[in-house]
Amino acid sequence: MDIKEFFDQSCGKWFSQRTNQHLTYAQSDWGKSDVWIDLLAPDDPAVLQTCEQHQRDASAALFGVSVKWEGFVGKNPNKQTGMTVLVPIADGSDAQGMMLRYSTKPQSMLAIAHYTLDADDVLTLSTTQDNFETQERIWFASPNLRLRTSLLKRPNQVDTTSFCSEIRAGGAKK
Repeated sequence: MDIKEFFDQSCGKWFSQRTNQHLTYAQSDWGKSDVWIDLLAPDDPAVLQTCEQHQRDASAALFGVSVKWEGFVGKNPNKQTGMTVLVPIADGSDAQGMMLRYSTKPQSMLAIAHYTLDADDVLTLSTTQDNFETQERIWFASPNLRLRTSLLKRPNQVDTTSFCSEIRAGGAKK
């Protein structure tokens, strides 16, 4: 599987359940949300804008991914929404490169992750920003079940861990 096939398999609507453990504060929380993932053409305005925001050549973009979500965290009754555009740029092969990220909701944020897609089709995204390092691993247990783990590290300690299961609504594309 290459990076495009991975995200093509990710397209659709997902029901997501997440558990976070905040090790620094000895607290945990949970959340649930609906997530919509769509592929974008390399010349899509959102892909071009993301490349421009990161001051990268848009012709290097393989494609784009739009991720939208709405859901709840813990007992907070207020629905949270968000939207992120991801743009992979290969680094010599489709199995590794950089992932440009531009989030417009809940707040505007730019980040660049390094991605690797290993032989077991596990996507790892590693980001370093503001003295934090984040590592997220995403894989398919089956065509309709995605799993994600993440670690948020501060210097010399792991701050937060999370586990997320995502169940596809409506079944996989045929």
